[in-house]
Amino acid sequence: MIRVNSKLLPLLALLLLTGIYACGEDDVPGCTNSQATNYNSLATVDDGSCIVIISGCTDPDAENFDSNANQADDASCVYARDKFLGEYLGSLNCLIIDQFNSDTTTVLLTAVDGDVTKISITLSAEDFVLPLDAVVDGNDITMTATDFAVTVPIIGVETDVLVDIDGTATLNDAGTELTGSFVAQVKIAETGADLLNDSCTLTAIKQ
Repeated sequence: MIRVNSKLLPLLALLLLTGIYACGEDDVPGCTNSQATNYNSLATVDDGSCIVIISGCTDPDAENFDSNANQADDASCVYARDKFLGEYLGSLNCLIIDQFNSDTTTVLLTAVDGDVTKISITLSAEDFVLPLDAVVDGNDITMTATDFAVTVPIIGVETDVLVDIDGTATLNDAGTELTGSFVAQVKIAETGADLLNDSCTLTAIKQ
């Protein structure tokens, strides 16, 4: 016969009861992440069902695209072109085409619907309104225009010409100043013959 020290009997009984209770207790599967929308405070075992909502910009073209976002908040998307948008005031200076020269040139940059990489530019002064297309790359834009019609004096005769423009501009890090340059290729409107190339510079401050 095995004799058990009477002092150990209460401890043995407690261990036995604990073992019986533990063996009879069932695990409760569920989401144990308190940040999840389907968190189960009674769950004892995480079953991988947790649903955590991460709201953010889901457009890969945006500067703040969030690859972890599972709930679209595209109103929060920020695009490289956004910092350019607005009205600027400055000067446009060309070596030959005097009609383009102005120290009070208004530069208006607006968004293009359906393409977040593009903007429209309108240069305007007393003697001209010049529309340009532009493509954004970081803090830089590429500016182009095709067959812009203008009348210029050639040997004292007012002549209709077409101007093609190709150039670039850069927005400073503060987003306040736009500087750039472009080449204006001028051709006679009636014949399409090349007339001259002109170099122009642009400097403007955001209003």
